[in-house]
Amino acid sequence: MIQTVGQISDPYASFISSTVTTGGNPGGYIDTQMFYAGPNLGIHVAHMDSGAVVDLASLGGVSSLNFSFDAAFFNYPGTCCSPSFAVGYQPVVEQGGAYFLGNYVAAVSPGWVSFSLSNQGAGDFIVLNGTANPDFSSAGGDLTLGFVSFNGTGSAFSTSTHSGLDNFAVSTNAVAEPASLAVLAGAAGLLGGLRMRRRKLA
Repeated sequence: MIQTVGQISDPYASFISSTVTTGGNPGGYIDTQMFYAGPNLGIHVAHMDSGAVVDLASLGGVSSLNFSFDAAFFNYPGTCCSPSFAVGYQPVVEQGGAYFLGNYVAAVSPGWVSFSLSNQGAGDFIVLNGTANPDFSSAGGDLTLGFVSFNGTGSAFSTSTHSGLDNFAVSTNAVAEPASLAVLAGAAGLLGGLRMRRRKLA
């Protein structure tokens, strides 16, 4: 279940987030209203799925993650003193208490639009207000998955946005087998097949 864990933004912003049972694509969705008064960082709100945890140790690590979701900007282009022509959504992973933000997409339509971000490796995620990346190896520790909604005007002007997200889904990509090992495995299989044929011919 996706839960809004809190605001990660400047003190001039606030938000309201809830689960709405109808009006999604289809059915229920996560509804978020964000209010930005300026003038600093904008507003970022983290929504984490407590049931979406990647156990890196048991998987032997992952090479990357694939995200897909639907988003809508209901009151496009925003309201109040300055319009907002987009609402940003981006995947986020939490590891060891730190939040790492991924690449983002922009919702610019009042209707539902489908987005996908495939093959997102550790280098595509950067810790909030820093430069470090998460560890996708088997030693990295569990990853809790979610998304961030964000907005801002980049100035002292204020704005408010009303948007939604639905059908949030994540899959993992396995760590690729090293090329040298793959070649050896192929050669071993070929030799095994040759030995089988020799035994049959003898």
